[in-house]
Amino acid sequence: MKTEPILFLVTLDTKTLEAEHLRKAIERYGFDVRYIDISLDRDNSALHGHEKIDLMNRVADDCLPEVCDLIEKGTRLVMGMGGGTGSQIVLKIFKKLPLNFPKLLITTLPFDPRNAVADNNIILIPTPYDIQGMNPLLDETFERVAALTNGILSSKGANESQELKKNIAISALGVTNKGVIEIQSRLAGGNYNTIIFHSNGYGGAALVRAVDEEIVHGLIDFTPHELTRMRLAGAHVDMDRRFTAAVEKDLPMIIVPGGLNFIGLGAFEELEEAYRRRPVFRHSELFTHVAVLPEEMESQTEYLMSCLANGPSEIQILVPMQGFSNTDREGQELFSPELRQIFVDSARKFAGPNIRITEFSEFHIEDAGFAKICAETLLEYLN
Repeated sequence: MKTEPILFLVTLDTKTLEAEHLRKAIERYGFDVRYIDISLDRDNSALHGHEKIDLMNRVADDCLPEVCDLIEKGTRLVMGMGGGTGSQIVLKIFKKLPLNFPKLLITTLPFDPRNAVADNNIILIPTPYDIQGMNPLLDETFERVAALTNGILSSKGANESQELKKNIAISALGVTNKGVIEIQSRLAGGNYNTIIFHSNGYGGAALVRAVDEEIVHGLIDFTPHELTRMRLAGAHVDMDRRFTAAVEKDLPMIIVPGGLNFIGLGAFEELEEAYRRRPVFRHSELFTHVAVLPEEMESQTEYLMSCLANGPSEIQILVPMQGFSNTDREGQELFSPELRQIFVDSARKFAGPNIRITEFSEFHIEDAGFAKICAETLLEYLN
C-alpha cells in the first residue's frame, strides 16, 4: 500500500456494497482506504423531520475531529459518496475543511451545487443513476473515480516558486475582465500571484474564505458587483462578510466600483415587467444585466461605505468616471454618467475618515492606464 490513506465518508448502513466496490477499485492503485461511517439509521428507528436534521448535524460534528486528526497525520484526500442525506452530511464536513484541501464527492446531485462549492474546492462527480446496487454503468463510474483519485494523489502540488510569491485577490466579471487582465499583466513581473474571484454571487464567498485563511495578502476589489445581488436582487449564496472580511484582517486593499451599475438577473423573458422596462443588456440567453435606479445606487454605496468605515488603515476607492463596465460606454445599453456621479457623491457623503476617494475623469474601467494605476496603488500599500 502507498502511505497516503484516503478517507471515505459513506453511509455504510445503506451503501456498503457500493462502497466496497469503489474501495477495491482505488486499492488496485496501491492506496489504503479508510471508512468513516456517517450513517444515521443505525438501529432502523424512524425519525421525525427535525430529529433527522439534528442527527445529520450531530453526525457531521462527531466525525469532523477524526477527519481533521487524520489530515494532520498525513491524509491527502477526503472523499464521500451519497444521495440526498449522505451528500448533505459529507458537505457539512467538507465545509469545515481548508478551502483548497482535496475533496471529492460522488453524488446523485439532488441539490443546486453552487452553494456547496461557492467557498470550497470540491470535485463533484454526479451520477445520472442512483447509487443503489452495482451495474455496468456504476462500475464504470467507480473505475473512473479510482483513476481520478490516483491522479490527485500523484500530483506534485503547487510550484515552489509560486508558493514563495504573495497572492493578490482580484474580483472580476466578464464585463470588467479586460481591465482585470491588464492588472494581472502589471503584477506578473513581480513577486506576486493573482487569484481571480468571479463576482457572480458565489465567488465572493470563496474570496471571504481565502481572506480568513490568510491565503491572500492584498485585494483589488475591482468588481464588487455582488453588492447589488446582496442588497437589490440576483442569485447569490449567503456571504454577509463579503465586504468586511478584508477590513477585519486589515488587508491592503483598493476598491473600484466595477459592475455596481447593474443588477445581474436571469433570462430576459423571465424578468418581472418592472425590470424589463429599465435599460438592459442581454448578456446571454440565460443572463440579463438590468440598470440600477439612482436611489438604488445611493443606497448600496452607503452600505459599502459602512462596511469599509471601521478599517484601521486607509482604503482607497479609485473611480473610472468614463464607465463602470464594458456596456457603460456612450452608445451602449447601460451608458449612464448619472449613475457614476451618484456613486461618487454618495461615497463622499458616507465615507469614513479611513477612506480616500479619487476620481479619474479620463479613464474607463477597461483602460490600460487605469489598470496601471490600480496595480501601482496596491503595490504602494504592499511595499
